[in-house]
Amino acid sequence: MLRHLLALPEYREYVLEDIKDTNAPALHVYAKLGFTVYQRRKVRVARRVGFTELVSMKLVQDPA
Repeated sequence: MLRHLLALPEYREYVLEDIKDTNAPALHVYAKLGFTVYQRRKVRVARRVGFTELVSMKLVQDPA
């Protein structure tokens, strides 16, 4: 589904915000699709619930 959305010609910039740093499978898939990390935000109480940072990723495609 994500590949389909990335192929739409109307958009060239995509942003994924607030992915938990413990969600390694999702981070790997997004990186494989070309997304790069543009922000890491530490969350004070997150360690109590099992993570330490929220990761935001971005993909900017060249116009076709």
